[in-house]
Amino acid sequence: MFVINCKNYEEISGDKIIKFIKIAEKVAKKYKIKIAISPPQHLIGLVANSSISILSQHIDDSKIGSTTGFVIPELLKKSKVKGSLINTVNIEYQIKKLKNWF
Repeated sequence: MFVINCKNYEEISGDKIIKFIKIAEKVAKKYKIKIAISPPQHLIGLVANSSISILSQHIDDSKIGSTTGFVIPELLKKSKVKGSLINTVNIEYQIKKLKNWF
């Protein structure tokens, strides 16, 4: 599997992410490979229905409710996000979050 972290580059901003995802879908189909893409959080809703896996760049250890600015695992799951990248700088914290998510 190829995992592409889009970070926050201008080349995938706004509707450009849709074009990028469509190209990745064609490549995955043509070469029979798995591709996962991790767009910035604010673009996930634009690409969640893709035929390739969409990953979150980040998740928080927070619950559904009256929070602002947190990336909630349960809501990502409902948005068809397949998983999250893990930052190796804080890997123990990330593993705890992943265990809670699954």
